[in-house]
Order: sequence, then C-alpha cells, then structure tokens
Amino acid sequence: MAQFDFPASPSVNQNYSANGVTYKWDGVAWRRITSTGAQGSTGAQGAQGHQGHQGATGAQGAQGHQGAQGVRGFQGYQGATGAQGATGSQGATGAQGAQGHQGATGAQGATGAQGATGAQGAQGHQGHQGATGTGAQGAAGAQGAQGHQGETGTGAQGAAGAQGTTGTGAQGATGAQGATGSGSTGAQGDAGSGAQGATGAQGSAGAQGASGNATTGAQGATGAQGAAGAQGATGAQGAGGNNGAQGASGGVGTSSVQYFTSSGTWTKPSSGNFVLVTMWGGGGGGASSGSKRGGGGGGGYAEYRIKMSDLGSTVSVTVGSGGGSGAAGGSSQFGSSVYLVGGGGAGRGTSDNTDEQNLSPGGTGGNVYGNGITPTSGSASYGDDGSINGLGDTVGGGSDGMGGASGGSGYRPAQYSNGTRGGNTIYGGGGGGGYSTSFQGGSGSAGTSRVGGNGGNGNSNGSVPSGGGGGNGKSGARGEVWVVVV
Repeated sequence: MAQFDFPASPSVNQNYSANGVTYKWDGVAWRRITSTGAQGSTGAQGAQGHQGHQGATGAQGAQGHQGAQGVRGFQGYQGATGAQGATGSQGATGAQGAQGHQGATGAQGATGAQGATGAQGAQGHQGHQGATGTGAQGAAGAQGAQGHQGETGTGAQGAAGAQGTTGTGAQGATGAQGATGSGSTGAQGDAGSGAQGATGAQGSAGAQGASGNATTGAQGATGAQGAAGAQGATGAQGAGGNNGAQGASGGVGTSSVQYFTSSGTWTKPSSGNFVLVTMWGGGGGGASSGSKRGGGGGGGYAEYRIKMSDLGSTVSVTVGSGGGSGAAGGSSQFGSSVYLVGGGGAGRGTSDNTDEQNLSPGGTGGNVYGNGITPTSGSASYGDDGSINGLGDTVGGGSDGMGGASGGSGYRPAQYSNGTRGGNTIYGGGGGGGYSTSFQGGSGSAGTSRVGGNGGNGNSNGSVPSGGGGGNGKSGARGEVWVVVV
C-alpha cells in the first residue's frame, strides 16, 4: 500500500499530492480530491435482474454534474389506415295487401201517410215509432300476409315488411405504435410516437322494409229506414190566463236643460221637482304692464240644488265675463246673490328689478264666496343676504278642486318654473302662466282643469269656461251657467 507523509501542521485548504492522488486539509481531516473524467457512452441495456431486497436508505450523496444532452430519438412511422367496412344489404319490401269490397247500402224505408187534421179539440195520440231497420255487419277481411318489397300496388296498404338488418362495417385496424427513441443518458429525449390508425367507416344501415297492411273487410249494408207514424190531430185551444198586476209608475225624467254662455232669463217650466244649477265665474286677465307680469286667476265653480217651489216664474241669469288685460273676471249667479260664484283676480305687473320681493304675483282664483284678488306681493323664500332664492308652488283650486287656481308669478320664469306656471284644479278654471322680459325671463306654463277651462300660458288667453289669461296682458275666458230641471 502506498505511503503518504502528510504535513504535521497544515493550513486550511492546503493541498498535498503523492502517488498520483491529491488531498486537501479542511481544518479537521485530509479529504481526497477526485477528478471527473469525460462522460463515457452509455452501454447496452442489460437484462432485467431479479428484484432485490429493500436496502436501508443511504445518506444523501453529493450533487452530481449535469450529463450531456442525449441524442433525440427517431420519429415513429405512421400507422396504416384501417380498411373500409362493407355496406349492409338492402331489406326487401313487403307486397301490397288487397282492398276489401264496400258493403251495399240498405234500401230507404217508405214514408208514412200524412194524418188528416182533426177538428179543434182534444190532443191526438202520439203516432207509433217506426221500426228501425238493421243491416247485417260485413265480415272482417283476412289478415294480409307479410310480403317482400315490390312494386307499389294500387290497393290498400300491405302488411308491414320485416325490418332490414343493419349493415356493420368492419372496424379499421389500429395503427402500429411508433418506436420510442433512445439516446445516451442525459436530458430526457423526446419520446417518438406512432400516429393513431384511422377508424374504419360505419357500414350503411339496411333499408326499411315496407309496412304490410291487413286487408279491411267490406262495410256491412245499412238497414232500411222504418216508416214514420201518422201525424196526430191538433189539440183544442187552452183558456186565456188572468191579467197581470199593474206595473209601478216610472220616475220623473228631465223636463228641460238650458246652457247660458251669456246673461239672460230662465223661465220655470210647468212640471218638475227641483232645479240643478251648475256655474263658472269668468277667468282673470294677465298683468297689463311691467317687465315682470303675473298671470290671471281662474274663475270658480259651484253647484246649487233648488226646489222648484222656491223659485219664481222667471229667474235672471248672469254669466261672468272674462277679464281683459289687467282686469278681474266677472262673477256668475242665478237670481239673487245667494246662488253665486266669483271670477278670477287679475295678475300684477312691475318693472322693479329688486331681488328682495316678489312684486309680480298672479291673481288668485274665484270661489263661492266671491271674486279673486290681485295681491301686492307673492310668496318666496330668502337667503341669508335677504335676496330671493326660491318661489313657492302656485296655489291650486283647493282641496275640493272647486275653486279657480291662481295665476303664476312673473319673477324669473326661466329659473323658477314651479312658481311661475298657472295653478291646477279639478272643476274651476286653471290659472294663467306668468311672463317676464327681465333677467331669467320667459313664459310660465298654463294651469290645467279637468272639468273647467285651462289657463293660458304666459303669452296666450285662457280657455272657456273660466280659464285665467297669460301674464303678458292676455284675457281670461268667460264663465258659463247650466240649468237642469228634474
């Protein structure tokens, strides 16, 4: 065995070579340095040895160097395509069955003679029912045999042909597996793979055999119609019934209706129980001047029910006129001022450009207590600096909708549409919209009424009956009076 004379006091990482071997001192012991030679080629694959016993797990070895890249294996050959399966044979069609004969129709029974009309008296007896003829039922035709497919017959449908067998093509062979490439051990070479063999085509299905039909037997003949019995004589006329009770008297209908669109006189008719009077006052006009102008208020609405006995033979009727530019609408009434409704007030105009007051309010609506008015100022909300920062909504026709609605303000229609439009109502006249040529000027929208007339927008007249006029000096509409006697 070779002898080694290691230094007595080596330093860390000091090398020592002897007899073709090199060692290195790691501070604890001398460690042999091994050198790695060139990678040899891979030997042939040896036969598989028997399975050895499970050895104990060894210590983790040091990481080996990366082997050289193995040569890529050859690509496997393409597998051959399987042969085409044969087509199944055509099933035969069954023969057409023969048509059964039609049964003959039974003869018609003779009609019985007409009985003579007897004298007026007792009810004649019911004639006897003629016997019903019955034809024999034709026998059922025999079942047609199942035949082969042939030419199409002109008779009845033959029996169902047998189901043709379904042809099945042979399965194409699977292409051979391509050989796996191999190379020297190193990085894993790509595995070669043979292409998958094509699947054989599906054999076509055999044709459907024709359906045979059983032959239908002939229809049995219809039996003859039995003869009709003779007509019985007509019975005597029964005695007349008693008279019915007297019907109740009808109510009193409407005896007269008059519509007044201008003032006049009503004359009481000779009959009637009470009078129903419906009336509207005239609509107010829009403001006549100023750069900011309020719209006119709508005329009010009223209904009165009056006993005929409380009225004289004639009654004067006043129809309120529509207010012109800057004027209120007139009131309407039936006879005395007890039966009255007021017209709408006129809108107010101003050229004062103050932002601290709404000085161009619309006229208020009329009602059963009297005419609307022209306010000196309108509602508004104010900021900390005391200037207007909003208008209240235009007042409508009240909770019952019978009052006329107020006209819209002329203060900044383009900015405060809620306060410059005409008010809405149900029965009275709608208010007229405001109008302005000042800052944020424009025309307020018209107020509406479901039963009365609508107000005008800021630049138009009101509609009949009783709509308020627009703020630009537009006229309100006249009122109206209806008198109905019942």
